[in-house]
Amino acid sequence: MRRDKVAAAVTAAGWEVAANVNGRTTILVLGVQDMSKFAGADKSTKERKAESLIAGGQKIRIVDEGEFWRLIDPADG
Repeated sequence: MRRDKVAAAVTAAGWEVAANVNGRTTILVLGVQDMSKFAGADKSTKERKAESLIAGGQKIRIVDEGEFWRLIDPADG
């Protein structure tokens, strides 16, 4: 799925889009991953950052693309 389509759906749902995972992040959407870009890691930098924040007590929901679309339009999923 193209990021611009996801960003448009997020904005239309009244949510905010951010380029990075930070203290304001509440949901991280994981798309199809190109593992060759992970420099030997098994997860993206954003996913690892989100997990670190979660371990520190921040409430972040990590979802895949299918779950994201169900959140946007529950009647469609």
